[in-house]
Amino acid sequence: MTLVEISAVKPCECPAHARIELHDREHNRKLRVRVHAPAGEAIAAELAGVPSARSGALDLLHDALAAVDATLESITIWHADGSLFARACALDAVGQPRQFDVEPCEALVAACRLKLALFVDEPEPRAPAASCDAVPEVYRAFVDTLDFDGVGEHRAAEPS
Repeated sequence: MTLVEISAVKPCECPAHARIELHDREHNRKLRVRVHAPAGEAIAAELAGVPSARSGALDLLHDALAAVDATLESITIWHADGSLFARACALDAVGQPRQFDVEPCEALVAACRLKLALFVDEPEPRAPAASCDAVPEVYRAFVDTLDFDGVGEHRAAEPS
């Protein structure tokens, strides 16, 4: 796992989202994740030192844990199969770690607001696919219906 910090909020090509820039100081890398616009706005406010009025599920979890002498310690995020995932780690009253799967946007807001350690779990690199077996059958069926006869003739008939 790689320790990162939220360093910036950037605009995204989609107005419903924002890009959060995570800085890995150890390897001098910047990682970017896309979040919902309200989460981006809340993180931008927190980075600017303005407490966001936005309250999320992790704020409630933080308060519930505090009521039983447990503390929220860290957030881990990871990317798999095109989706972002997150897990919160807390220490219970006797110091045992407890983990909770959480919504990634809420996790990033909470990490920023509560000054939690934020980690990125990087998956092991996968070997490139050696065959087309991963192509869904619906695409194969579509490609099989295409008629490429005569495609080259049009190019040959063009004047030079």
